[in-house]
Amino acid sequence: MDESTGSQELGRLAETAAYDHLSRASQVYFWRDPQGNEVDIVLPSRRGPIPIEVKYQSSIYKSDAKGLVRFCEVHNCDRAFLVTKDRQGSMKVGEVAIKMFPLWRLLLST
Repeated sequence: MDESTGSQELGRLAETAAYDHLSRASQVYFWRDPQGNEVDIVLPSRRGPIPIEVKYQSSIYKSDAKGLVRFCEVHNCDRAFLVTKDRQGSMKVGEVAIKMFPLWRLLLST
C-alpha cells in the first residue's frame, strides 16, 4: 500500500469513528447536493442543523470547507465544525464561522 492510499484509508476510518461516536448520542445524517458538495455528518439541533466535516489531515485550507459553506448557504446557518488530524482553532469562510478541532478531542467528548 502506498502512502496516498494509506492516508485515504485513515481518512475513511476517521470519518467512520466520528460518525459512530456522534450517532450514539443523536440521530445523524450525511448531506450531498446535486452539484456534489457534501458534508460528512449533520447533527440536528433546536437552533438548526449542525454540519461537521472530517478532514483527517494536518494542513487545512479554506477549500476543505467548501461543502460546509454550501450546506450553510442552503440551510441558512452560520456555524460549522471541521474535525482534523491535529489542528484546532477557527477560520471564517464567507459568512460561516468554522471551528476546527482534532478527532481525539471529539472522541473524548460525551
